[in-house]
Amino acid sequence: MIKRIGILLALVFAATAFSITPAHATGGAGVSGPDAGTVWFESYGEHFYVNDWDPDGYGVRGYLDVKVCEVVDDIAKCHYEREKTLDNKKGYYADAAHSNRSIRENRPIRYKACLINKSGDTFRCGSWNYDRA
Repeated sequence: MIKRIGILLALVFAATAFSITPAHATGGAGVSGPDAGTVWFESYGEHFYVNDWDPDGYGVRGYLDVKVCEVVDDIAKCHYEREKTLDNKKGYYADAAHSNRSIRENRPIRYKACLINKSGDTFRCGSWNYDRA
């Protein structure tokens, strides 16, 4: 009986140990509207993608911001700064626009997608998606 419990505990430990993987985040944020476009961030390697899913004549712009904190008069003040603006004006049948970034591990980030017209003006933006690099 004790031998069986020992074997069972060893199997549980082995299964737990092999299932633990390094943490990394991936996520996406869309443009408001029916599948017009998306941005995607993969923290493993800090890859930022912008997709255009709708052949509507508009492009998609992705914004990627990183959180920056500084201490002023012993008070931490934090805000987001623009890391990358990436456009996909290639249209529906093209590959995603891609940017390989270098962001410190576990740093707070946010990203969103907007539609852009031929003049480069943005409209119909999705909401911010918050994550960690």
